[in-house]
Amino acid sequence: ITRYGFLLTAITIAAIMAYTLLLTDKFHLQYLLPSFTLPFKNYLLGAHIVMIMPFSDVAVFLVFIPFMYRPHEFGRAMVKGVVIAAVMMLIVVLRDTVVLGKFISILSMPSYYAARYIDIGNILNRVEIVYAIILVGLLFYKVSVFYYATVSGITHLFGMPAYKIFVYIIGVLICVYAAASFSSVAAHVNWKMTAAPIFGSFFVAILPLLTLLVSLIRGSVSKKERLTDTP
Repeated sequence: ITRYGFLLTAITIAAIMAYTLLLTDKFHLQYLLPSFTLPFKNYLLGAHIVMIMPFSDVAVFLVFIPFMYRPHEFGRAMVKGVVIAAVMMLIVVLRDTVVLGKFISILSMPSYYAARYIDIGNILNRVEIVYAIILVGLLFYKVSVFYYATVSGITHLFGMPAYKIFVYIIGVLICVYAAASFSSVAAHVNWKMTAAPIFGSFFVAILPLLTLLVSLIRGSVSKKERLTDTP
């Protein structure tokens, strides 16, 4: 997982920087103006959506802490990864904005359409296919990590000696969900902008806080019991 993850990350960063450089002649900085004209609640909602959807996915790596060679470095690695992802996302958003302008608000995949503007001497064009290939690769890797984490977690939760039965069960459920969840890309985007932030808040914020609270209470009770039992 780590080797392929590092390779995909390096390829993605290189592609983002290359696309940005190739699109510099299409930049229109006036598209950034006027700035911060929307109500403050819109920015809060946007920040919440970004936190819940892309960055909440890193929570799945908590499953892999017991398998790390140096578990104490997990926090530092997570912070570095989130910072790199945030910087790359900022570059992509700014690039797509100065290239597409207001047109970006009606597109479901702005980066794909921005890549279509690349045309170097009628030789280097149609490079959006590279973006599509990288996107499919990243999505496949993401689903694979989630797949493994889900199977591993359920196996340990039920104390099963073998995990193969869950591989097939979860695999079938994924296929059924992927085929029946959304009727179109527009429906998926609408769900991400409306229902997903509310649905994901429970798993990203509420459930981890409840788990932490229960852990602190149990630790406090165990400490009091040890002090009581001490002669």
